[in-house]
Amino acid sequence: MPATAAALNVHVNSVRYRVDKLQSLFDLDLGDIDVFAWLLLQFRFAEFTARSNHPEPRS
Repeated sequence: MPATAAALNVHVNSVRYRVDKLQSLFDLDLGDIDVFAWLLLQFRFAEFTARSNHPEPRS
């Protein structure tokens, strides 16, 4: 989490709090590798879909 906190320019305790809050709001256990992998794949798919629907202009 220290790298995440540095990238977001926030204190590491803020990152821990926000992750805990997200886990409780969405009833997730990010310590479960299957849940973490599913969530990662969902984000990657959403990113891919967004790029496919709005391709960047060619130079």
